[in-house]
Amino acid sequence: MIDLKLPTLSPPQDPPDDLNSMQIEKWKLAMRKYDKKIELRQTNSNQIHGLIMGHCSQALHNCMESHSEWSNVDATSNFINLLKIIQVRMAQGQTRKHELHSLYDVESMVYKSVFYLLPY
Repeated sequence: MIDLKLPTLSPPQDPPDDLNSMQIEKWKLAMRKYDKKIELRQTNSNQIHGLIMGHCSQALHNCMESHSEWSNVDATSNFINLLKIIQVRMAQGQTRKHELHSLYDVESMVYKSVFYLLPY
């Protein structure tokens, strides 16, 4: 599977005590840029989460709800973990919200195929 993650944002280093006013202003500017990047990442994350959810079918949405981390991912709008859940669910081929429903579907398909193979 593909390892999905965002690059980490690191804050600017704290300035030493012996800086002049120009260097302090540069540090303040770097700190404001860092804060803006964090804010934009959160805003974009919420928008991407909504965009991905809007493109998911109801069947896939039901499958994702059965994942153990779904409530946390949905509450935090973490689109990376949402993509990981989609990746896992698509690889599993689970078509229902509850695994027992999928098991029942497979069993009924097997019994129907055996019924048609029986001689009359």
